[in-house]
Amino acid sequence: MDHQDRKKDFLCVLVTLWSAFLSFPFFLSGFYFFVVPMPSPQIDVLSASGFSLDALTALFNRGFKGYLFPVGLSVEGLSHRIRTENVDLHASKIALRNGEPSGFAFIARRGCRSRLAAMGVAEEARCQGLGLMLLRKVLADAENRQGGGDREMRLEVFEDNSAARTLYEREGFRTLRRLVGRTWLSPGKEPAALEFHDTPAWKHAASSEPADLPWQLEPETLAVLGAPARVASLDGKAWALVYGTSDDMLVLRGLYVRPGHRRQRLATRLLSALATMYPGHAIHFPPLLPESMGAEFFEHIGFQVDAMNQMEMGVSF
Repeated sequence: MDHQDRKKDFLCVLVTLWSAFLSFPFFLSGFYFFVVPMPSPQIDVLSASGFSLDALTALFNRGFKGYLFPVGLSVEGLSHRIRTENVDLHASKIALRNGEPSGFAFIARRGCRSRLAAMGVAEEARCQGLGLMLLRKVLADAENRQGGGDREMRLEVFEDNSAARTLYEREGFRTLRRLVGRTWLSPGKEPAALEFHDTPAWKHAASSEPADLPWQLEPETLAVLGAPARVASLDGKAWALVYGTSDDMLVLRGLYVRPGHRRQRLATRLLSALATMYPGHAIHFPPLLPESMGAEFFEHIGFQVDAMNQMEMGVSF
């Protein structure tokens, strides 16, 4: 075979290989690759009551890895949330993926009401339907709860978490209201004699007036927060729940003036007295306040609405 013949044969081989490559997407360099289906992972959903607080805390932190902002809890922090928010570990669910805890849905309960207190899926198990499976399970459990089922389930979700909002809406939740955070960056100073009480005093002060509040602001939640939270009162007429300090902020979870004493500057004086006690601190309410609640008052004295806020959503059964 002369040089020209070998060249022609070589070109024919190249053309054949190229044609084969175009005809078969998985042909590459003379080899065929076959897609072998991977076995589906085994998913089991169990009650959270069978897991230790250490295991639940580790799963909680894995589930919120890569969230909109850093989220992390200690064992003590999770225990505090379970106690104060009435999280029912028997009603809460853990998803196992091939035997490994990979997702959770924590359910809080009060009477015939329930709340999705937190839900998350570990990073390596996301986009596989675990969140949807957990949500459908806790919804079905709530609707069929012994004693006639729950009346409703609520949750809070950050406005910017569009994926979660879409999931909840698809499963029947509707937006009830916007929950905002408010911050008074340069609070006025006005010394006053304040009394401080343990948090159970909040229930005595604020529960006499029925109000449709988010779960985390209900008297049943705030009254059991415990130290370091305290209740500050002015003349036994105005009350503030001081949650603690964070960096350069004094964090409050509640502000209440009894009906017969409103429009007398008592709330302003109470906040200004707290600002005097904590110089250099802004006064901050986390994004749990219904947007319309006290809006005129907050705007009048100089509070600003925070950039990151939540939507409260609910579904009735």
